[in-house]
Amino acid sequence: MSMKRRQRTYAIGLVVLVVIAAGSLYYKNAHLSGAQKNGSITITVPERGSGVFLDNKHKTVTTKADQEVTFKKLDDKVHSILVDTPGAYPWYKAFDLSKDKSPALTSYAVATTLSKIEILTSDPKYQSVKTVVEKAALPSITSKKRSANGNVDLWVDAATNSIHAEWIGDPGTLPRFFCPLGTCSPHLVILNGKTPIRSVDFFKNREDVIIVAIDNSISALELDISPPQNFQPIFLGTAPRFDQPENGILFIESGATLSVVRY
Repeated sequence: MSMKRRQRTYAIGLVVLVVIAAGSLYYKNAHLSGAQKNGSITITVPERGSGVFLDNKHKTVTTKADQEVTFKKLDDKVHSILVDTPGAYPWYKAFDLSKDKSPALTSYAVATTLSKIEILTSDPKYQSVKTVVEKAALPSITSKKRSANGNVDLWVDAATNSIHAEWIGDPGTLPRFFCPLGTCSPHLVILNGKTPIRSVDFFKNREDVIIVAIDNSISALELDISPPQNFQPIFLGTAPRFDQPENGILFIESGATLSVVRY
């Protein structure tokens, strides 16, 4: 088995283990007594052909992009949602409907095999791409990255090696992902890194998912820190950093290699 295949197999296994462990812990600690059938869950699934599971039972397959799936009259207890998109990493969440009666969610999916083109040193564009990536600055408290629709600011606190998000949209429309475990705040600490954070940006066309380069990987990470906080690997390499010149395209420097990745 090649190194690349082993890395992807390891990444998929790690994602599955994390979501299972986090979901099990959430179930164990959640309040399950006195269940009433008052809850509902609505999830928007961006990719057609995705299987949607409720409490480990297959319920439907989406037939169009951005399909909305709603489950009604659910017991006021913990429920799980799994979205399985063919050729992509799974997305999973657990919810305690005794505390959150009608969560509205949106999944995301990163393909397990992405289009990647290596830029050779002989390529006339090599130096210009390398310069763009190396000059890409981390968003900071004085120079924040704003989402495309203008509702969310994103920045890195280098002193604490943490990623922060702030809702700057209409205060009356604070979205659910700023209310982890039922406690709402316009400011979230999305990630506390153990190693330096090298690059951060928003996931294409989303304000609730980011891309982060840390350690030896680039991953998509959702803002919702309720367990499990879904992450999906985009790139594995050697201390990679990136720039996103346009939605869905990354210029990546990894060791001495430059690549263009479409996700």
